[in-house]
Amino acid sequence: MKKEELLLILKEDGANEAVLADTGCDYTIRNESTIPGIIGYAIIMVEEGVLSLPYIAVLPEDGYEQFLLDGAELIDLDEISSIITDAEYMLKTLKEFHTKLLKQKTHSKTDIRPRKKVAQ
Repeated sequence: MKKEELLLILKEDGANEAVLADTGCDYTIRNESTIPGIIGYAIIMVEEGVLSLPYIAVLPEDGYEQFLLDGAELIDLDEISSIITDAEYMLKTLKEFHTKLLKQKTHSKTDIRPRKKVAQ
C-alpha cells in the first residue's frame, strides 16, 4: 500500500491502531520516544519504504494508539538500524533480568533448610 493511501484511510476511518491493523499493512509498535508529547511510533511497511507514524495516546476504548498523521515520515536505513540496536539492547537486558530472577527463585527454594529436631 502506498503511504498516501494509508494516511487517507487513517484520516477517514480513524487514526488509530485498530484501523491500521485492518489495512493489512505489516507494522510494529515502538513504545518509546524522546520527543515531548509523543509516546511512541508505529513502524509500517509501505510501498515507498518504511513509515514512522507517531502516536500521542493509547485509548483501548477508542482503537488503542492514537496516531498523529501530520508526523508521518519515511525513515531511512540508518534510523532502522538504530531501532534494531535499541531493540537488541532491550532484549539483552530483559534476558539478563530473566536469568537473575530464575537464579533468585532457585536460591530461595534451596536456601530453606529443614530444622533439626532438638532432643527434649
